[in-house]
Amino acid sequence: MLRHVVILGVSAAAAMLSLIAGASAQAAPPDSDAARLVGAPWEMANADRDKVCDVTFRTDRAAQGSKVEFDPNCGNLFPLVKDIVGWKFAENDLLRLVDGSGKTLIEFGEVETGVFEAPTPGVGLLFLQAPGGAVTASRPADDMFGEWVFTRAG
Repeated sequence: MLRHVVILGVSAAAAMLSLIAGASAQAAPPDSDAARLVGAPWEMANADRDKVCDVTFRTDRAAQGSKVEFDPNCGNLFPLVKDIVGWKFAENDLLRLVDGSGKTLIEFGEVETGVFEAPTPGVGLLFLQAPGGAVTASRPADDMFGEWVFTRAG
């Protein structure tokens, strides 16, 4: 009788592992770089910040990459977002917003922690960041090195 209990225990454990593996295959968590994007609100804006819209990154699979959602007015401000169906991180940590065929429509590079920029033909320079430009207060020392330009507003 003990033998059957052990076999049943091993079978139950195997079944549980199979269920867990199946669940993780369906909704695999994004890699660490991508995980920073998911769940938090982001805003996309042009360089003048006179066009700003909300962007939400999801882990759900899309026709290409993972799902991305734009606020309803975003398509009026930036018409090319109407064709975007997904997002993915590519080599060199580039964040790509892609259309249904996988073509990159916007390619963002991280210029500092939590701030991405994308020179986009026909649109100009686009930025992606936390709403209101709020980024974390603690920054690694590497973010402080380099050339800086300070300007007075107005």
